[in-house]
Amino acid sequence: MEPWDVAYYSEKQRKALYDFDEEELRPYFPLDRAVEGLFETAHRLYGVRIEPNSKLPAWHPDVTCYDVRDEDGTFLASFYADFYPREEKRGGAWMNALRTGVSSGATHTPHLGLICANVTPPIGGKPALLTHQEVTTLFTSSGICCITA
Repeated sequence: MEPWDVAYYSEKQRKALYDFDEEELRPYFPLDRAVEGLFETAHRLYGVRIEPNSKLPAWHPDVTCYDVRDEDGTFLASFYADFYPREEKRGGAWMNALRTGVSSGATHTPHLGLICANVTPPIGGKPALLTHQEVTTLFTSSGICCITA
């Protein structure tokens, strides 16, 4: 067995032992609901609201920009979300800063971040349905603590 075989055989073993197929969970995790859950988690943990910002330009029609605001509506940061794979996009999931914000005293320069994933895109007018692993990756790669800093 090679390292790249582990996920395949783990899934076969899980199916044999528990009759569990991760693909059967997809209908329970449409991307828009997973993102809503992510934003609600940020609200509960940090008291911030995340809302779409259609005013900032994006490099692809599938990319969405969001603003992060404090409970009182104070603008804290913005970030881009790029969820679907494309030929010119690298694989995997990650987040990084496009512009690092700074707070010192009464001045605040907002943070501009990016979260990327390569989840299964919507097909035939149906929503993108994620596996449990893709949902987990979305939550861990989003760096909620970083986009709200």
